[in-house]
Amino acid sequence: MALVLNVDNKVFNEGVWCEYEEGARFRIRPLTPKKYRELRNRCTSHQWKRGQLVEKVDEDKLNEMVNDWIIADWEGIVDATGKPIPCTKENKQVLLDNFTEIAAFVNDMALKVAEQAAKSREEEKKN
Repeated sequence: MALVLNVDNKVFNEGVWCEYEEGARFRIRPLTPKKYRELRNRCTSHQWKRGQLVEKVDEDKLNEMVNDWIIADWEGIVDATGKPIPCTKENKQVLLDNFTEIAAFVNDMALKVAEQAAKSREEEKKN
């Protein structure tokens, strides 16, 4: 029997809305191994040291790029005055650097979205 792969590009590229708490939600994209390698390669430089090629990864830049990829959008995130905070690369980093419970939620949901996509492919394979 052949392995049939049905990749749902909409889930991987657009993400899935995940409710955080009432009125606040995030559109989360899964971080696939392929996407992680792509982002890591963009943050990697190579230098020759003592006759050997050494790879150096800018971990801060990689972290920022991963966070920017995983959170595609949000709704209901507001400042102290109730004004909506735009979903920008910079604001994503500030949010995840300063609110560990939100960072944990986002990372957990990214994993669950990836797992659900895998389960959906398994179900389709059975049918």
